[in-house]
Order: sequence, then C-alpha cells, then structure tokens
Amino acid sequence: MGTGGLERRIGGGLDGNAIAAGVGASLAASIIAAAVIAVLVSFTSITETYFSIVLYSGGLLILAIGAAIGARRADRMGWVHGGLTGLASMAVAMFLIAVFYPDTLSLAEILRQGALAFLIGSIGGILGVNL
Repeated sequence: MGTGGLERRIGGGLDGNAIAAGVGASLAASIIAAAVIAVLVSFTSITETYFSIVLYSGGLLILAIGAAIGARRADRMGWVHGGLTGLASMAVAMFLIAVFYPDTLSLAEILRQGALAFLIGSIGGILGVNL
C-alpha cells in the first residue's frame, strides 16, 4: 500500500487511482498521436483509406498501452484493471464523439466498441502486470 492514503479502493480490491492513471495515459498519448497524424497528413500524401486504418489501429494500441500502465500501477488483477481502464478510456472517447457528432453513435456501436475496449484493455493489462 505505501501510498500515504492516496490509493482509493473500489470494492473487490480494485485500484481506482491505477485505472485513472491508465485513462490519463491513454488520453495524453491520444493527444500526442493526433498531433503526429496532423503533421503526417500535412506533409505527406497519405490517403484517407490509410489514414483511417492508421487512426483505428493506433487508437487500439494506445488503449492497450494505457491499460498496461494502469494494470502495472495496480500490480495485481491485470486483466480486470486493464479491461476497466480500456472501458473507461473508450467511455471518454464515446462521450466526446456524442458531444461533437451526436448523430453518429448507435447503441450497437457503443456496445461493440465497449466490448472491444474491454478485450484490448484486458490484453494490455495482462501484459502490463506480467512484463
């Protein structure tokens, strides 16, 4: 424990601070990736097809990295911490999409993205705790 009482515990031994750290890392990495992609689009002849593939796969990678960071910080239950970090990161992204593009989300899409985020986050969390 040794965090001087700063560690928030959620039922079942989940570490809320670790999940928040993973979400924060995902958001920070997303902002950096957006800046890099903006530069690439400005100075290269990348097509929209490649752009969407890079953006989607990069988003999944960022999600896994954030989940790995969150699970590593929790240092236990990697798949749970990672999955919840992925789910929380996706919830933030879905909220922003709903605010800026309100007619683009359906319940089926939210559920599909949530399940994928939990799966990718769980994999990232397992790797984060065990590597």
